[in-house]
Amino acid sequence: MFGKNGLKSRLCVLFVALGVPSNSHAAAIWQGQGQHEATLSDWATSLVKGSVLILGEEHATDQNQNEPQVIRHHQNQHSIIRALGQAGHVVSVGMEFFEYPKQGFVDSYLNGELEESEFLNKVGWGLAPFDLYRPQVLEPLRFGGTTIALNIPRAITSKVAKSGHDALDSEERALLPPIWERGSAPYFERFSEAIGGHAPKEAIERYFWAQSLWDDTMAWRTSQHKSQNPETTLVIIVGQFHAEFGHGLARRLKRYGLTQIHTLLQIERGEMAEQTDPKYGARANSYLVNEPCGSEPGTCQ
Repeated sequence: MFGKNGLKSRLCVLFVALGVPSNSHAAAIWQGQGQHEATLSDWATSLVKGSVLILGEEHATDQNQNEPQVIRHHQNQHSIIRALGQAGHVVSVGMEFFEYPKQGFVDSYLNGELEESEFLNKVGWGLAPFDLYRPQVLEPLRFGGTTIALNIPRAITSKVAKSGHDALDSEERALLPPIWERGSAPYFERFSEAIGGHAPKEAIERYFWAQSLWDDTMAWRTSQHKSQNPETTLVIIVGQFHAEFGHGLARRLKRYGLTQIHTLLQIERGEMAEQTDPKYGARANSYLVNEPCGSEPGTCQ
């Protein structure tokens, strides 16, 4: 399971070196449907094994990587994955920013066959701080799972955003998911509101087709993984907008035939009242509730 001899030991050393906490920084999981709080351990135990967990995130960048809230946010991701494994789930992780044609490089890295610097170069990782994602990528190896690349090459979505959904050539179309449909009207409405007055209508339409392709590719790759690993709980780390209100990725997963889907967002304690929108409903199924930075030992250092 761990590829080259010694990879398991290297993982343990890695987690200690990174200072990954042994307990979640989150105060609790607020389960929206049941309207009650639960410990992370109890929540992980209650999640149906074999589910798809959409874990919305604020992306870490080279600009925000040293912000305490961002560090805690990504430590919590690792804690969620670990809690699921400790609760008996076979856990895999799906990464939004890994392009699916490069899955072979992901596998080689997990198997210890590629040094990290070479791996990041081959997958085109860019300037994002991999330190904040490394534990999430490697943690599934401890719990019988793997990490999968979910997305279509950025060059294709960029072309769609720039020139429209009919602009792709035959080679690019060969990489498309079998279903690629324009997202729902509420999703487009929210998307347009998020962009605001920063683009003309024609451009927003192109951008939304690219957004929809992003979602459909991730949904397709997830459905492939789940068809071969039905007992595995797949944690998808994805930008928060894709996860909110069930409009984006969750809706596309259902289009691909998946039904056991759970969305989880991280919020601050003072944001609880903002999690239901009068127009769109609940933002997620559950919320990992963070206490204000500095109120817990070891939090937001």
